[in-house]
Amino acid sequence: MFAGVLRFYRLGQPDQIVFDETYYAKDALALLEFGWEHNTVENADKLLIADPNADIWANGAAFVAHPPFGKWMIAVGEWMFGATPVGWRFMPALLGTLSVLILCRVARRMTGSTLLGCAAGLLLAVDGLHFVTSRAALLDVFVMFWILAGFACLVNDRDRSRRRLAAQLERGHPSPFGPFLLHGWRFGAGICLGLAVAVKWTGLFYIAVFGIMVVLWDYGAAARRGCGGRWRGRCCWSRCPRSLSSSWSRS
Repeated sequence: MFAGVLRFYRLGQPDQIVFDETYYAKDALALLEFGWEHNTVENADKLLIADPNADIWANGAAFVAHPPFGKWMIAVGEWMFGATPVGWRFMPALLGTLSVLILCRVARRMTGSTLLGCAAGLLLAVDGLHFVTSRAALLDVFVMFWILAGFACLVNDRDRSRRRLAAQLERGHPSPFGPFLLHGWRFGAGICLGLAVAVKWTGLFYIAVFGIMVVLWDYGAAARRGCGGRWRGRCCWSRCPRSLSSSWSRS
């Protein structure tokens, strides 16, 4: 609520197109009108501020630098509130607010502390760069949101799979697929990171980094159970000391 008040209060101010909104606000409107980025007349910014229904379109397609998903997200706000500053800033403000909530949850899950989780969310809520990008029709906040959401899915997957595998060891029925069984949250992470790439190509780097991180998490889980690095497509869980399962589950 605190982050939302900061981001939605007087969202329509300044009542003009600022910085790179000159590209993305009009590209999003073009996607609604034509389904593809369209050229605009030279004074399109002034015409659009004066009249949200003004005809600002020239002939031909506009130059495209980024994938379209982020502009489609901006277009959702313009579809709801029109081609106004509130319209093209609504979705950045909404996702900027939700990202604070996600960070609170992730930090709480990783630290086990509600205080630290709330502190992490508070720091993001008042961060200057996050605040500005959440109140402007730019693509950066969308990339950040989907990367953060993907990381949250991976953290949930890590905790869930470790609890499940510890329970299997306690019952004496380890999974024949080790840590690779039923990682549903990883599918969610893949969707989120794919959407980050669909906003900006820079999301590709995070897919690579998170992929390495997941492998290291799985390797560390096996090592703590006494399996070392013996993967090679064969089940090593049945050879792990069951006495480790309780301490590993608590950790």
